[in-house]
Amino acid sequence: MARLTRQQLEELYVRWAPVVHRRAFALLNHETDSWEVVRDVFEQMREVPTPEWISSTTVRVALRAMRAPTHPIGLKIFELAETLDRDALAAAAAKLVDELPEPEEARAASEQSAGYARVKAQVVRERPPRWRELMPFIVPAVFTVVCFGVISIDLGGAKPGDDTIAGGRFTLAADAGLQAVVLTVDKDRRIEELFSGAVPAGGLDLPAPPGPVAIHAFVSSQALEAKSLVPAMEESIREYGGYPLEAPAPRPAGVTVITKRQR
Repeated sequence: MARLTRQQLEELYVRWAPVVHRRAFALLNHETDSWEVVRDVFEQMREVPTPEWISSTTVRVALRAMRAPTHPIGLKIFELAETLDRDALAAAAAKLVDELPEPEEARAASEQSAGYARVKAQVVRERPPRWRELMPFIVPAVFTVVCFGVISIDLGGAKPGDDTIAGGRFTLAADAGLQAVVLTVDKDRRIEELFSGAVPAGGLDLPAPPGPVAIHAFVSSQALEAKSLVPAMEESIREYGGYPLEAPAPRPAGVTVITKRQR
């Protein structure tokens, strides 16, 4: 997926930042935190967004901010709503903010706010290369490989360093006896278990599911259970808020995680 250029980010910021700010403020009633929501929404932006993506991501980021100790009212709301489905709660909040009027004076007020220029400078700065963004995940993975066994990945003829597969077979070459759980995530956020158990002699050779999916392989010398990884993956997708196939996988301690995507 092509990265957004600085010019695209600047144009998108001018178009959407006041909208995100106004909706975040409606939920948080806090000027500084509302601009932090704007920054976080744009940090998650990987392509030109739809209005629906802007709405859902703004609400999810703002609701997460409401859990902070600086928002006791928000904490109380979450205590009362603990038994409710989080997606339903986010959808209801999104419906409320979508119905907010957006008069020109409200947009002008956002643009004149001190936070507008500050966050804009952060958003449109030169973004680091993709490999630098992945370094916090690569280093622990390499360390875990050294500690728990040598793991090599070969998915559907992907080239070295490529994180995509063209389809076909999911092949995982790892030491026999290591524990592995392989999960797939599709564009509708459905999570399926592709494999769970001890790696057999010769590694794994599994059919890749059809359609666009993200394939996450969790490998460790210790016991792994899909029933604990699936909720963690669901939470990661909710926290990410963007395209499900781009959501990062959870990284438990002592576990090597390899992610490949089928476009």
